[in-house]
Amino acid sequence: MEGEALPRPAEGAAGAHLVLQADEPRATGSGGCNRFLADYGVQGARLRFDRLVSNITLCLKTSAVETRFFEALLLVQSFQQQGTQLILRGSDGRTLLRFESAQTPLN
Repeated sequence: MEGEALPRPAEGAAGAHLVLQADEPRATGSGGCNRFLADYGVQGARLRFDRLVSNITLCLKTSAVETRFFEALLLVQSFQQQGTQLILRGSDGRTLLRFESAQTPLN
């Protein structure tokens, strides 16, 4: 996130992640504590997230990181795929979030 590696989640805990649904413009995932759901739109290399909602479990150790993660998702304007990485950038081209795929990239 913003060039900074996130700490590994505790044993049995879900780390921050993002899943873009292929059959509908819906994104799901976790901010590291709370699960979330958002709408997304893709047009060429443009990507936008809207209407992000999450549950409200209190997570004292990860709440600041999770808040930054959710805020960064809502600032995304474009994306780039590099191998197994998905890079999400803001309006100024700055990398906001970088994800490593848990699956093999599509060719």
